[in-house]
Amino acid sequence: MVDISKVKAGNLITSDLIIDMATDIQKAVKFDNNGNVGIGTTAPRAKLDVKGEIGLSAPDAGIYGISLQRTDEQVRMHQWKFWHMNSSYRKNSLEIWEYKADSHGNTCGGDGNDGAMCDPRIVILEGGNVGIGTTSPSEKLTIQGDASAPVALNVGGTSNAKIRVRHIDGKDHQSRNLDNLYLQYGINNHTILNAGGSTGNVGIGTTEPRAKLDVKGEIGLSAPDFCIYCISLQITDEQYRMHQWKFWHMNSSYRKNSLEIWEYKADSHGLTCDGDLNDGAMCAPRIVIQEGGSVGIGTTTPTTKLHVAGGWVRVGNNADESIQLETQGTFHRIAFNELRFWDWHSGYDIVTFKDGNAYKPGGGAWGVLSDIRLKKNLQPLKGTLDLLLKLRGISFEWKEPEKQGNLTGKQIGLIADEVKDVFPDWVGIGSDGFKTLSIRGFEALTIEAFRDLNAEIEELKSKNNEFENRIKALEKKTKPK
Repeated sequence: MVDISKVKAGNLITSDLIIDMATDIQKAVKFDNNGNVGIGTTAPRAKLDVKGEIGLSAPDAGIYGISLQRTDEQVRMHQWKFWHMNSSYRKNSLEIWEYKADSHGNTCGGDGNDGAMCDPRIVILEGGNVGIGTTSPSEKLTIQGDASAPVALNVGGTSNAKIRVRHIDGKDHQSRNLDNLYLQYGINNHTILNAGGSTGNVGIGTTEPRAKLDVKGEIGLSAPDFCIYCISLQITDEQYRMHQWKFWHMNSSYRKNSLEIWEYKADSHGLTCDGDLNDGAMCAPRIVIQEGGSVGIGTTTPTTKLHVAGGWVRVGNNADESIQLETQGTFHRIAFNELRFWDWHSGYDIVTFKDGNAYKPGGGAWGVLSDIRLKKNLQPLKGTLDLLLKLRGISFEWKEPEKQGNLTGKQIGLIADEVKDVFPDWVGIGSDGFKTLSIRGFEALTIEAFRDLNAEIEELKSKNNEFENRIKALEKKTKPK
């Protein structure tokens, strides 16, 4: 209740004034000593705190509004007004207008007159269509641009979903599908973007995306200035460890204009990157394609079209069905189960290597250059038979046959240590320090040995004939008459 004794000369002298319309507190009006007014509440927390609905009614068929106003540091007034319009504007629309023109320099759409109203910023038509930048929205949300913001966006309801984007040059990009989200350009309906449907796939240049992002055409990524650019593929495994592959287009700080594939797998969950346990460490590049086309695997400086360093190279499905190449220190190794050399011209295998043996399935002979025009210092071989007879053929077994092509059982051959004293150029030293044997010119030695042997035979024949003639002569003299 109001204490009338505290009212003097039109003023109310009290710390609080409560006008109680009944015992219901929601019907009370309170003026507190902070200058706050509460309607429907006895504890107002603002200048006007209303617990319940506020109603503003326009007289007759007029318009009604609520105004929010402030004055800035330069004493310029700015207002936002919420209007409930009548038929003189857009009947029953709710509109938000901006007002910022006054005598202190604010302008509104170029209008410098004091009190000028800017165009409406947002219009909500009767029925629910919302317009931004337009007073006649034709869709649930219509955004219309101008020279400073040349874009318009229209989004329809569930039965007529579409997007239309019109640029300032008048070109129209819009959808044609009710379920998916499309952006298309021009009369040829080139699809710019398609997203939606049950899969959630996004298509660029296609209306039927078959992946989360399906692009029909070229994808271009441009690095600013002289930087590097990359595409990253990332997964997190069952142990929440992150793993990435990054495709880098390098600048001159690395290997200029190279395409490089780097691996990233170091994080705080135990993955290491070439032994580096630090979180975020980058592994060494796994593949480098240099400007010009040379490819390096295990090396960043390929010197040939394909340069592989640091391990085996396998061509094929598995160890039994593939050929493998490896660098072993100062020598190289080729591993295979069966290796065949095929002649495109004849259509036949010409050489086969298998089980430690070499074959010529098509027959024929091994050929070497032997033209006299390629040779000099020709000298006849002498004493070849004596030289060959100094060699000693033996039978033997390998101590470790698994290191000798798995040749088990009895073998026949020579001993390099003995051969060295007769034909030193036949004997070499392998990288493991053991002697090797390469028989050179054996055919020529055999021919000349046969020649030496034939000469001895002819000499023996001659002497034998001489002896026979002598015997015949003696028999003739001693024959009884």
